[in-house]
Amino acid sequence: MEKAIIKRIEYYNLIYNKKTLSIERSSKKDIILVWPERENLKNIAEQLQQIVDFLKDVTGKSLKSLRKRNLSPAIIVGCTSDIEDMFWAFDKYFGNTVLLPWNCLCGDRQPIEACTHELVHPFLHMTEVGNWGDGICDFLRIAIVEKFAPHLRWEINGKSYEWKEFMRENVKNRIRDDWPQHEKALRLLKQFGGGSSSRMLETGGTTIYLEEQRLKNFIRPLLEKTNLELGQEIVKDPEIKSDVD
Repeated sequence: MEKAIIKRIEYYNLIYNKKTLSIERSSKKDIILVWPERENLKNIAEQLQQIVDFLKDVTGKSLKSLRKRNLSPAIIVGCTSDIEDMFWAFDKYFGNTVLLPWNCLCGDRQPIEACTHELVHPFLHMTEVGNWGDGICDFLRIAIVEKFAPHLRWEINGKSYEWKEFMRENVKNRIRDDWPQHEKALRLLKQFGGGSSSRMLETGGTTIYLEEQRLKNFIRPLLEKTNLELGQEIVKDPEIKSDVD
């Protein structure tokens, strides 16, 4: 499966960019980097492996479980020009692959910056969080950025933010169009991270019944293992309201 995905990425790059790519595997083989030639590719692969090791620890999940879902147990990180935005693919063509468009490859930020977000997805895919994972990944990204890429900042609406700063602003003042996912995740963290009783949550006009124990078993250890790094300051901030306060 992995060889077929790598060949597909190489083919698209040869067709669209007339470029060949280098392949670098991390020492623990959880990361396969398919990337334009660069001096420090081995170091980048090892940095991504460290993020994967961290995610294994805080989620209690192993990438080997992905085999049961017909996905590659190694995460392939590659680039291609026939996409408009970075994403994590889990279909039969690019199973368990982080893909970035060529226009995102400028400078030294990538693929580390993209992977502080995208590497979370295969781990959430193995949980029962389901559609709630869209916002949780960005809260978990707070811990990853602080631990592995504290130098990164994001330019949003003409202002420079650390990731935690941005998340706080987005759930308080809705400064970017992904605020609904972040509010939804905040409500989940507030309810199931602190031992509240099970109840219904209203999201996007749809009432969803959540199984208390199932979500507590994932979210509470996640908050504990990342300590305050995950954003408990945001979760517990009295100025940030949610319908489960």
